Amino acid sequence: MAKGRSLILFLAALGFMVLSALTLFWNKGWQAPQFVGTALQEHPDRVMTAEAREFGESLVQAGSVDTRRSQSFLAKAPLEEEPFVIAGANLDPDQEIERSESLLRIAVRRNPRSREARLLLLDRLARRGDVTGAVAQVEVLTRLLPSEGRAMMSDALVALVNEPSLRRETLAAIEGNTTKLEMLRALSRNGANASVLLESIETLGQLDLGERRDDFVASLVNPLLRAGDWQGALRVWTYFNPTASAGDDLVLDPQFAGEFGPPFGWEVRSNSNGYARLGDRGLEGEFYGRSNTELARQVLFLDPGDYSLTIRSETLGEGIRLLVACPQEGTILEEPLDDRSKTMQFSLTGDCPAPALRILGRASDPPRASAFAISEIELERASND
Repeated sequence: MAKGRSLILFLAALGFMVLSALTLFWNKGWQAPQFVGTALQEHPDRVMTAEAREFGESLVQAGSVDTRRSQSFLAKAPLEEEPFVIAGANLDPDQEIERSESLLRIAVRRNPRSREARLLLLDRLARRGDVTGAVAQVEVLTRLLPSEGRAMMSDALVALVNEPSLRRETLAAIEGNTTKLEMLRALSRNGANASVLLESIETLGQLDLGERRDDFVASLVNPLLRAGDWQGALRVWTYFNPTASAGDDLVLDPQFAGEFGPPFGWEVRSNSNGYARLGDRGLEGEFYGRSNTELARQVLFLDPGDYSLTIRSETLGEGIRLLVACPQEGTILEEPLDDRSKTMQFSLTGDCPAPALRILGRASDPPRASAFAISEIELERASND
């Protein structure tokens, strides 16, 4: 029963997605099936002959197909899928779903790249409760649709995964690595908690994250941080960085070796106002003085209390600052960097479990450039002596 109710809710959302995706193709406001039939006829690269339209309309009426004429048409146009799309769209899926699905499958066989046929077939499969078949269509459509349509397909998968009774079946049916990654991003973006994300990652199995591994992990973790789920964000990030919890350093990678990605490892930024990078001298870069610019950051996970922070740096110019900032309270520490080892203190309340350690360029008038190299940052609990 729970699975049935979940599919009914999913169908309501899917119906809107299918109509919206079809509308994207030609920017019309009609509803299927009227939209499908008319758009196929009017779109410049989808012009059908009168014979093709007549044949498609005749398919809708059981027993009305002229066999000789239909064979003649099929012989003349062995690859034309539009009549089958029109016929499948016009059949009432509540009354003739099997026949509608059969016609749409013919359309897909004739033209595997027909987005209209696959979108309507996706709807029919979901109505029948065929989660595996529906997911297979979503995967193909993800490759065929423009970017707006791809986002809708990811949202369709998210709707299924968010239903506990459908989650494992849906995840097990996803085969493509790209589909897996896009679905996980959409899942996090749409507010999934850490437990759902981790269960989904485990069920999906091997993920090929490629060269943009750190960006992908951050795309899952940052929505949790923005939602204030610091513990959940750390759980997901640690799943991909299991060695990060092995040390005692309160600042991960204190000598800037690039061991861990953001947000709990170092994130470095570059733009027209300056740049930072992890180099031979640690964290190094330049700032051009035109406007305030964040050059590097790391999100910390700290208990309330007093802390002592020591930074070893070399600077040229006066525009580089070190900040500690809380999501709610804002900046609680800001100090300029210079050519020496510098120690500073700050205190955290229970309202700031995940402060950001930031390296910032402060603008000046007139703009004055600054260069910097930070070899090490140490953070420890302050002594009570």
